[in-house]
Amino acid sequence: MMEINPYYAEQIKKRGIKIDKLKIVKHFFIPTEKDLEKITKHIKDCKEIVDIGSGYGLLINELAKRNPEKSFLGIDTMYWDKTFQLPMAEKNVRFEFNGIEAMTSKRFNRGRKRKRFDGVICCWMPDGSDWREMLSYLTRKKIVLILSREFATGTTAVYTGMKQFDMEKAWTSNRSIIQIWRKL
Repeated sequence: MMEINPYYAEQIKKRGIKIDKLKIVKHFFIPTEKDLEKITKHIKDCKEIVDIGSGYGLLINELAKRNPEKSFLGIDTMYWDKTFQLPMAEKNVRFEFNGIEAMTSKRFNRGRKRKRFDGVICCWMPDGSDWREMLSYLTRKKIVLILSREFATGTTAVYTGMKQFDMEKAWTSNRSIIQIWRKL
């Protein structure tokens, strides 16, 4: 069964593409109150945090409410569509169209220093992608992965191979595997 968010489901429908066993979900993770408290504790030393693939803004807005002193940026490629309604944002959150590939590309950042954040949050990892390395380029301190055990994101039990990072904490919660990575 393929899980997809409502926006992409609508785009597929408009293009006349038929997919068997399509399940529409608004988000691919279900962090509990306890999870959000743990994540908040682990990002306490981060001032600027980017959420890669922020989608409908559910997670980033919840973390922003709990951390009003921090600055959050949500990026997603679906924000390019003028008909997509950007999520309502807390005071310390802004959303913009961008993709992780562009943010980490030397060509895209030609002539200027690549933007780095204290923390990076990511709730979706395309199967077979090199996003882990890209995430490591974007952060100075922490990476938080919140990955669904049911969504096709590759093997979520253990992600390894991020250069200069060590797993600080990992736990399974509800439908999610949550990992906190710390830069060495």
